[in-house]
Amino acid sequence: MSTQSGEPLIIAHRGASHDAPENTVAAYKLGWEQGADGAETDVHITKDGKLVCMHDDDAERTAGSLAKISETNFDELRKLDVGAWPDDRYVGEQMPTLVEVLETVPEGKLFYVEIKSGEDAASAVPLVKADIDKSGIKQEQIRIISFSAEAIKASKEQMPEVSAYLLLYFVRDAATGGWSPTADEVISKLKACDADGVDINVVNRVDQSFIDQIKAAGYAYHVWTINSPHVAMRYAGMGVDSITTDRPGFIKRAIAGMGK
Repeated sequence: MSTQSGEPLIIAHRGASHDAPENTVAAYKLGWEQGADGAETDVHITKDGKLVCMHDDDAERTAGSLAKISETNFDELRKLDVGAWPDDRYVGEQMPTLVEVLETVPEGKLFYVEIKSGEDAASAVPLVKADIDKSGIKQEQIRIISFSAEAIKASKEQMPEVSAYLLLYFVRDAATGGWSPTADEVISKLKACDADGVDINVVNRVDQSFIDQIKAAGYAYHVWTINSPHVAMRYAGMGVDSITTDRPGFIKRAIAGMGK
């Protein structure tokens, strides 16, 4: 899926996280104001079984608290201020639930929910499904992403109409200098968990043939996280389906200006 002009969709990474505290309602509202086609969040399960939007498994980096999400009840996490960094413009922002963030999504926009990896990753799928239903957002607006193949497989089983993309990242072998996964390995991984596509990090070694091979096999190709307009334009030219960025407005303008 891409825009009507053929340009890749621009996905706000944890909201417009270059300009507002990541994974806060303020960051998502700003992302929509900046014209993002979609946004992305990370979800963790609290001790009392609620889904909150937070990248790390604790609140030290974003709230100065050592509280681990999985070991802390929601009401306690709610007392933390996750808006006071990196400056004080957003002091008082609370850690949001997935429902609260989904409720910010405008009609026609997409939302990527990353289920964080771990032994219990697949167990988050029914909670995500319940929160989607509770928020009132349409299922066709949702994309599930995860590094956990089990979570992707469970998502396709429980929400077959919702597109799910397996998150992967490139690794270089120190001994041989070779990069993995190869295009064939990506395709094999996607088949194994019934994914609709891959969402993969950016490395300079990727060329047109790599992307073409995966797309020719029937899979979508998404990339993260690009904040350079030059890199974004390169990948846009290679036909990726979406670009995740901390700076959605900036990157969207850069791509729109390609060739002008």
